[in-house]
Amino acid sequence: MANLYKETISILEKYGKTFTDVRYIQNSESQITKDNFIQVAKHTNYRMGGFVKIPLNLVIVGENWWLERHAFDGSEWWEYKERPIKINKCKEIVTLDDLGEDW
Repeated sequence: MANLYKETISILEKYGKTFTDVRYIQNSESQITKDNFIQVAKHTNYRMGGFVKIPLNLVIVGENWWLERHAFDGSEWWEYKERPIKINKCKEIVTLDDLGEDW
């Protein structure tokens, strides 16, 4: 049985973050407060397999990073994302294959 709060804290710790680093939590329609999320997440347990329990449009956002929900074959999880670092080197291409595997 997975617990949403423990899962969230665990993924934050994995990337050197704490819940203090969270700026806001939202889905595609509205925000929820951090306190409200904690209250609900601590009581949200789910089994892997079957239907997705946690909405896939839920995101937890920090400065230059965010957590987004993903699911596949009955499993669901948070994925940690960071804003890519802008590269100043510019290259002209004719096709996307010109970028190469490593660009």
